[in-house]
Amino acid sequence: MYKQTLWGFRRKALPLTILTGLFLLTVSVYEAIWGAAWAGPLVYLAPGLLFCLAALALLALSFLSFEYRLVEEDFFVRALALGRPFRAQTARLKPGQCRLRRPYRPWQALRVKKSRYYLPLIGGYRLCLLEYQSEGQTNYLLFRPSPDLAELMERRLEPRQWQALEETLSEEDTTAE
Repeated sequence: MYKQTLWGFRRKALPLTILTGLFLLTVSVYEAIWGAAWAGPLVYLAPGLLFCLAALALLALSFLSFEYRLVEEDFFVRALALGRPFRAQTARLKPGQCRLRRPYRPWQALRVKKSRYYLPLIGGYRLCLLEYQSEGQTNYLLFRPSPDLAELMERRLEPRQWQALEETLSEEDTTAE
């Protein structure tokens, strides 16, 4: 079993600092448009709405986390809010029925509905796309596994390729001695 957890902002000082900066930026926008001839109700409403949306996104990222578990041939993904699961998904990793696209490129699957299980503004590992069959339909799961987890998943999905690689490495080791 392998378990990995992606946390949101662990320290709450960073999003609060960003929010303070955004608030000050919003105030300076209001100062710039105060008394302007072209300033109407929509112009005054727009900076406040943008600030509220940014504040909600940052606060959501502060309290969200994602948990990935690989148990034998099953891959479990859970989204957690304040430590409590609110969304989960399971994929059975079968060679030939699953494919792991690593690293994920946005143009690889543009028009398909993807389940997103990662934090967009918080960096870390590279994105991967897991394409798998469930109940006769193809599902797409977008997530950020660690290199160890991605390698374990690739070993489950392509066992022949990994066995051949391990055999050639062991042959090279015996010839080197």
